[in-house]
Amino acid sequence: MASDGGYGDKAYNRSAMYASVMLESIEVELADAAYFTREDLMQLPCFQAVATITRYSYVCQAVRYLLERGKMAKVSATGLILIGKKRQYTQAHTQWEEFIETVTALVPYRGTTFGLMDVLRKWETDQHLTTNLKRVIIRHVFKRLKSQQVIKEVGFYQYERM
Repeated sequence: MASDGGYGDKAYNRSAMYASVMLESIEVELADAAYFTREDLMQLPCFQAVATITRYSYVCQAVRYLLERGKMAKVSATGLILIGKKRQYTQAHTQWEEFIETVTALVPYRGTTFGLMDVLRKWETDQHLTTNLKRVIIRHVFKRLKSQQVIKEVGFYQYERM
């Protein structure tokens, strides 16, 4: 394996290093997640000390390294999963229907303006879902609730219960 850097006499592969650090963090931070996205990986504490563009570069290099070595798999256009968990994957675009009641219960009562992030902050259950996946689910549920006239949009991504 070619080295793309070195320190003193020791050569190292940066992609391998980023992948190793990321795997350790995934095992702690996303252990219960059914799957995750690059957005979720960018929020891992191991990469928080660097700028966003640097974090994105590290995540992309690590993901590519893990995909090439068969330690990670793509399960959708944006979804990733560690190989050992592949059998637990359910696609997000079908999964949101399971959480209609959960999200509806988190929507404030009439007369209160709220946004997606207000509902997301209150959603403390379902630890197998990452923050990003919960955000996607809430957006889908909000579309359904708007079409059923349970909520209405009152501003830019601001809603009110009807």
